[in-house]
Amino acid sequence: KLDSANPLIYISIANCYDKLGSKSKSAEYYEKAIDIAPENQEVLSSYAKSLSDSGKAEDAKTVYEQALSLPGAAEEEKFLYHCELGDAFYKNKNYNEALNEYKKALEIKNSDEILNIKLGNTYKALSDLNSAIDHYNAAIEINPENPDSYFNCGLCLAEKNKLEEAKEKFQKVILLKSNYEYAYYALGLAYEKENNIKEAVKNYQEFVKYSQDKNLKNSIQKKTAFLIKQLKETEPAAAQEIDAPQTEMQIEAPAEKEQ
Repeated sequence: KLDSANPLIYISIANCYDKLGSKSKSAEYYEKAIDIAPENQEVLSSYAKSLSDSGKAEDAKTVYEQALSLPGAAEEEKFLYHCELGDAFYKNKNYNEALNEYKKALEIKNSDEILNIKLGNTYKALSDLNSAIDHYNAAIEINPENPDSYFNCGLCLAEKNKLEEAKEKFQKVILLKSNYEYAYYALGLAYEKENNIKEAVKNYQEFVKYSQDKNLKNSIQKKTAFLIKQLKETEPAAAQEIDAPQTEMQIEAPAEKEQ
């Protein structure tokens, strides 16, 4: 039998409906819990998280602010509220609001790796590449073993045409994770932009070796074949160093699988 005076029972039921994807039913039970305990931080934060996960950022903000206004809210809880709310705004592509929330979280804790990555992503979405690079580098300082931070930073550097620095980041990615296919792809693009066709081809071949992205893989195979042909005409000695026959066989294989 339900203890109708216990708000956590309603929260548990709401969580079950959340997992089943029934947001209207989950909201019904969250609201019952709030009616019973309008100043219960766990109740408010659970409902706000549900709204946030559903992409209802403005509704989530209202409930989070209600939770934050309660006496005794711990700094860690405030940090999580701002991060979750930032995630909801980011999901809705409201990057300015996401940035505001992430910056509030940063004021509470500036040594969080994931928060710095989220800030980097948000600044990148807002085309503020310098700030994005700063936060990706901050994430790298906190955790130098995460290849994603180097990769994202490298993308920003490449977009700013700082190709040497970008290549260093992509090469670090590969040192940390040798099958990180998009690092090879990004390196190939950087080398091709520098007209270093030999190195571009080598990295494109590595991308093809590891990639599960069939459409891009097929496109890069065709590009690689064209570049090898071009290299044979302009730098025959360099072309001989590349495993061209293997690349040509790789070009034919996907077409057979798709038929």
